[in-house]
Formats: sequence, structure tokens, C-alpha cells
Amino acid sequence: TVAGRSRDGRGTVAERSRRRGDRSPSLSCAVAGSVCGVGRWCRSSVVSCAGCRAGRALVVARLPGALSADRRVALMARFWRDALRRVPGWDVCLALAAPAGCAGVLLEAYGRTEIGDAEAAAACRFAPLSLSAANAATLGRRGLVVIDGVLSQRQLAAARRDASGLRAGRFALAGDHGERGDAVSWVRGDDADVGDGLRHAVRMLRGVADELERHGYVASTTHRVPRQCQLARYGPSGKGYDRHLDRCALGVEDLGLLEWLRLSDYRGRALTAIIYLNEDWSLARDGGALRCWIAGRDVFDVAPTGGRLVIFDSGVVEHAVLAACADRMALTVWISGERRVLTGPG
Repeated sequence: TVAGRSRDGRGTVAERSRRRGDRSPSLSCAVAGSVCGVGRWCRSSVVSCAGCRAGRALVVARLPGALSADRRVALMARFWRDALRRVPGWDVCLALAAPAGCAGVLLEAYGRTEIGDAEAAAACRFAPLSLSAANAATLGRRGLVVIDGVLSQRQLAAARRDASGLRAGRFALAGDHGERGDAVSWVRGDDADVGDGLRHAVRMLRGVADELERHGYVASTTHRVPRQCQLARYGPSGKGYDRHLDRCALGVEDLGLLEWLRLSDYRGRALTAIIYLNEDWSLARDGGALRCWIAGRDVFDVAPTGGRLVIFDSGVVEHAVLAACADRMALTVWISGERRVLTGPG
């Protein structure tokens, strides 16, 4: 406004209020009266607006008594008009604040990650893990490979003992919409409460990407390996995990920009690697199979046998965990990377 009148020519706040028949004291008029000169705001007698009268009383009460009331009002009005000319209008401030706030939310979403300390594959090399070129070729051709005996019976028993010994407060129920029934804990090799047996299994999992790269796996590259692995426990007679993909393949048009940015960790997944920590497991007796859909149609069930390593393409192999009749434990790491080709059956 200029001298209390809006630039669009519709008149002042008080004038528009009177045209609507509103004769009650107006808080906006009271404030405007103290800021813009009271009587001039309504361009009429001060007594015509109770809000302006309140504004005038506020102004008069704030200035020294040596000046006349009219002089004090004039000085205050001049002060505020000069001050307001030096700052953007409130509409401008709001117009700037809204996109700034949105930009801040988007920036937070863009920077949100739980794998900020992930390491290059070569930094995770672990000599006890030995894969073969045939393993890498099978994974590249089929999207999934199963390797038995990566943990000896002694190593398996130690890892299972350490996993079972973790305090209950370390685990939390997973899933937001009832899609899964496990409790999970995030474990790192340098956690103080992680024993040597479980630490060995973590290092084994984290060494997978380097072994695959050294044996010519090219379906994804530039692998980064998180420091933490997920330890999942399924109880007997509980729910498994519904069919899903580990990599989020939805685009911005499906998720919206904010959610798309927040899911950067999931969008970046290239490989899923799992080591099972179960003892004496029988599919017929205990259930709990990892059911995989190869190329979306061929069903392949993997028994969660202790010491077994399963690696699959996170963006190609849909999978589910069937309900188990015994305690079932799995240690998983999701390796990020850039996918170069779409894998499928050979």
C-alpha cells in the first residue's frame, strides 16, 4: 500500500470493510492506524473506524507528552512509512520464503542417506571369501547365484551364537504396512557388542562385491559397500515377507520429487547378498524359503541353509520370504552401483 491505499485501486482495508457492511473494530485497522497515520488510513474522520481509533490511542500513548497528539501521530506515521520503504513488502517476503522453504526440504531429502560411509569394493576385500568366475557368470546371466559352505560349521556356530546373544533392545520390528514379520538389527564389524563370529560373517558379506569385480562381473559397476549389514530374525509361525524388489525402480512421476529424492539409497541398490545363520534347516519341516521369481516368471525356492550365500540382482529378481516354523536368521547387505545392462535368463 501507499499512504494506506492499495495499488490495485480497490481502496483501503477500512474502506473495503465498510463497503461490506463490517462496522466492528478491525484489528488490521488498529495495526494499520498505528503504522500508517491512523486518520489517513481510512481517508476520513478518525472516529469513523473503531480500529483506527484504537491505533491512534496506541500511537499517542507511546510518544512523549511534550508534543501535541496530532504531531506525535504524524511523527510516528513518518517513521513507519520510512522504515517500511526500506524492507520488502510482506507479500514479497512470503513469496521468497515459500520457495526457500521448499528448497530446504528438497535439499534435506537429496542429502538423506544411511550409507554415507559406504566404501569402494576393493576396500572391502576379504581373503577368506573365494568366489569363482563361474559364480560371477551365473549371476550375470541369470540374475541369481547360490553358493554353499562359505562359512564352516565352526564359523556358522560362532556367528549364530553371537547373533543370538545380541540384546533384545537392539532389534526393532520391520515393515510399516504389515508386509513383513521380522525384527531387524543393523550391525557393523566395529560394533563393540558384535562378537568375532558375527564380525567374520559381516566381513565375508562385505567382500562379495570385490570378488565379483575381480571375476569379471559387469552387469553393474562402481560398487559401494555399506559398513552396516541387516540382521533379520523371523520367529516360528510368524509372517514372512511379501513379494518385492530390493531396488526401487519407480520414477519421479510415480513417487513425486520429494519421495524420489528420499529413496536414493533404494534407487542405488545393485546387488543383494545374504548369508544364512540357521542350523539343521529343512524346508519340508521348517519352511521359510526364499522364493525368487527369475525374469518375473520362473519360480525358484532357496532353502535358508546355514552357511549358504545367496547373491542376486536387486533390480531384477523379485523375491519373498515364506513363513517359517522355526527361528530363522539372515544377514544381508545391499551393495550400490551403476547398472550397465539388464540381466535376464540366458
